[in-house]
Amino acid sequence: MIRRALFLSFGERYVGIALRLIQLTVLARLLTPEEFGIFVTAASIVLLLDLIADFGMSSYLIQARTVSRRRRSTAFGITLTASLLCACFVVIVAGSLPDSLIDPRLREVLYVLAAGLPLTGIAVPIIALLQRDMRFGALWLVGTARAVVLTFVGIGLAFYGAGPMSLAWASLAERVVFLATALHFSREVGWVWPRLDNWRSVARFGGLQTVANSLKQAADAVTMVVTSKSLGFGSTGLLSRADRITGMFDQTVMQAIQPVILPALAALRRADQELRGFYLRTVALISVVSWPFFAFVFLFAPDLVHLLLGSQWDAVVPVARVLCLAGIFLPFVNMLLKFYTAVGQVDVFVRCSMIVQVTQLCLIIPASLISLEAVALALACETFLRYLITVGALKTRLGFSHHDVFVAVIPSLLVTLSTVVTATIAHELLKSVELPVVIELALGGFGAGIGWFASLFATGHPLADEIRALGHRAFGPGRKHAHGG
Repeated sequence: MIRRALFLSFGERYVGIALRLIQLTVLARLLTPEEFGIFVTAASIVLLLDLIADFGMSSYLIQARTVSRRRRSTAFGITLTASLLCACFVVIVAGSLPDSLIDPRLREVLYVLAAGLPLTGIAVPIIALLQRDMRFGALWLVGTARAVVLTFVGIGLAFYGAGPMSLAWASLAERVVFLATALHFSREVGWVWPRLDNWRSVARFGGLQTVANSLKQAADAVTMVVTSKSLGFGSTGLLSRADRITGMFDQTVMQAIQPVILPALAALRRADQELRGFYLRTVALISVVSWPFFAFVFLFAPDLVHLLLGSQWDAVVPVARVLCLAGIFLPFVNMLLKFYTAVGQVDVFVRCSMIVQVTQLCLIIPASLISLEAVALALACETFLRYLITVGALKTRLGFSHHDVFVAVIPSLLVTLSTVVTATIAHELLKSVELPVVIELALGGFGAGIGWFASLFATGHPLADEIRALGHRAFGPGRKHAHGG
């Protein structure tokens, strides 16, 4: 069940990523860094309000042992009410600030993005129930429809000169489609009308979950605002593009895994199974993909920037390379909230995260007075701080040690070293010849892939077992027999 869910989730994610790469490549040639910076600053604020509007109801509906019709109705009422309040908050605050404090273009983008908040407030509970039931076929259709609309509406409006508003209107169109497709599948989970009776018992869980989900996004929003004020919208645009390139791992892998992890953890918890082995195996599987990915991006950053963004974005290269440092500790921390939620210790996660984010902001503010690379370095430190503080609190609850974690990732470390060697050899050989950027990246990826695949099976990594199992199911005797029958 989990493998099938992951397969469908990855299918949705890769279709979305292919479309968003098209959007990224085209829009980088139609919009300036400043225009990107305006939208990203507004989007970071609205994304924070998105998390607040959710009020932890998605996690509540997914992980609860039983979800009655009354609880579903209350969760729906909470998200709808919270999203409406957040939308009103954006409109009132943005409208009351003078032009000396807020760029008029930023205000217009905020207005459009705020209009989409209530739409998401209606759709999110339905999607959460689909995730709970692991109906990832329906989720694939929802995600794919959203990605198609976001990509082509954004490109079309930017082509006709809409500037940062092209991304704002594309985001609103995406939310309309999100709501429409969610409502289409609502009959599969049972439609309920929103209500707020018994909201206190539901909101008690949601309050903590909201704080837990919002802390990092709040820090990211402050980072974008501080950077735009100190270094200008152009620098914010460069930072967002660098983050988009290094964030491709999160988009292609982690965002495909995350919808599956919490339902899987909840199922294990309901069956009273221990989570220690699941955490260590998750870390091993993530690290063997993430570490080689960030090593490849670091080596081939100039080629990636030229291909995806164009030569006018060369200033993104050093920023992207600094952000790659965050990948070192990413496998240990990316799924932490899911595990804390599964063991009922969200309050501990919140306390640890508050320490991490306050420390990060103390680094960001002075860094923004130095350079964009200094801001990137402060951002990269976040995963290291989270590992020191938050993983330390989790290991006592799941019963593992730092030594267990180290042993779990030794095969991943060996695979990464092998990948770095073959990628470096390919990188150095390609420097001596003049080839199109696409060919250089393809050959570099091929060289890195050889080292990755060879060492993956040579070390007996757990991912190799998963690949063998997938191959056996796809091409094994049972499969052939099924076709023959």
